[in-house]
Amino acid sequence: MVLPRLWITLALLITTSTACTSATNRGSKDNKDGQSLFGSDVQDNSKNCYVSTKDDRLKNFYANPPTQTPEAAPQAKSANSFVVAKDGVAMANVTDWVAKDKAKRGADSKYFRYAYIPFSMLKDQTSANAARVALFKALNSTAVYESGNYVGDDVSDGQGAVYAIDVRKLWGQANPDDGVAVYNCVANPLDKDGNVALRTGIISIERMSLANFPADQPVNAARLVYNLLFPNVYDVLIDTPQFQSDLLRDLGIDQIDYDKILAWVGIKDSIVFGPRVAKMVRTVDGRNYWASQDYFDGAEHTEMPYAHDVSPVPVLEGDDGWVTLPGRNNDGSYSYDQGAAEASEAWVEMRNGFLAYYIWGNAHQERGRAEQSFVIDPDNQVNGYLLTGRSCITCHKSGPQAAPNQMRQLVDAGTVTQDVEKAKEIWTPQTTLDQYYDETKSHFSAAMTQIVNQVSDDDPAQNASWIHGQGDEPIKFLVTYVEAGNLDGPTGSGPSSGQ
Repeated sequence: MVLPRLWITLALLITTSTACTSATNRGSKDNKDGQSLFGSDVQDNSKNCYVSTKDDRLKNFYANPPTQTPEAAPQAKSANSFVVAKDGVAMANVTDWVAKDKAKRGADSKYFRYAYIPFSMLKDQTSANAARVALFKALNSTAVYESGNYVGDDVSDGQGAVYAIDVRKLWGQANPDDGVAVYNCVANPLDKDGNVALRTGIISIERMSLANFPADQPVNAARLVYNLLFPNVYDVLIDTPQFQSDLLRDLGIDQIDYDKILAWVGIKDSIVFGPRVAKMVRTVDGRNYWASQDYFDGAEHTEMPYAHDVSPVPVLEGDDGWVTLPGRNNDGSYSYDQGAAEASEAWVEMRNGFLAYYIWGNAHQERGRAEQSFVIDPDNQVNGYLLTGRSCITCHKSGPQAAPNQMRQLVDAGTVTQDVEKAKEIWTPQTTLDQYYDETKSHFSAAMTQIVNQVSDDDPAQNASWIHGQGDEPIKFLVTYVEAGNLDGPTGSGPSSGQ
């Protein structure tokens, strides 16, 4: 398959910029009083991350989900202690630390890249810790083939200001026999015709050049996180194929039929204008893969079609488990006489406990963003688009969204009159769904625990809130910081961008 985007260089990780300066500014550039930048203007994230562009009826959709994130267990006082110099950190300090670390690593130095915490955030303990957590949460959220979570080495004399990042620990190692002079941190090689070579299951070389992420010029962590989760970069880093069927094949999920689908969920008012159908299957190594089917016509639907006009047994098409949604007639009823344009949002548990996110279009093909005709991301104050990577991660701050199975509620209430017994078999009871949700949440919390325990020296309550996805989301903190224009220069990539 030919993917021209593969020629996008890793310069996107450093130079993707935005003209937006209207987003909420959570921290001034000088921050002279040392007040916390993190959470100083926190939006209420107990509600659904996304709202209808036509009305506000979806705002409380997740306000009271059937299964809540458990109360954070008390955490022991952190063993970390980062002591920032009284005079703060300057770019000259960063450059000096990087040079010393490269010299120490010798021949292995080519595998290391460096990121530094924005200097203004270092003036406040919680802001600095939030930035560190966000940096390594974002990096590990792209390490799709790794089984554990990696935190780089603090090379700033115990100040937690600069981290050396071994790209081999995140995205695999280039084969020396490939003859590539400069190590490339992301994925499979292209053949002579520009096609992606056989997917080997480990990210290696040639998708993007590291020329603009040189080892001797560290990057601001806020800029790195922002660009790392940009769709053209994120989708490549998690090795997204062109079609959903290719991903399912890689996951060992072939020939999906009713027996392989472990859970069915029907939602009347989801993040789209109308109903959603979602289903869960398991990979060969036991990880959960969820995919939704959403109406893609921009029209507001008012009822679950399976509860009234058509059989409550969804119709599968092809081998990838795609559901044929019934279309809506002029009178508002549903039938299979009318076709329905549809799209899908999906996620799969990664081996390290985080989630990889995907958007599939009407032809089951990869998409980097959702169309605003059926969903927006109000946290994306640049243009409102829901983006793979950035939008998904900052909303799913504790892992899965514990959506209620409204279709099962209709079945139990006797609203469904066709194929009732089969409907009870298909639409999963809420108690079973809660077990699946909590299972994924526990993996996610364990992954966050690995990171928080290594990079934060905050109080136990704050650390627990990050681990369990309570309160403000740290990646969103850095993303908003960038969008608020807190980085100097046109791209925030130069030596002066230490804010």
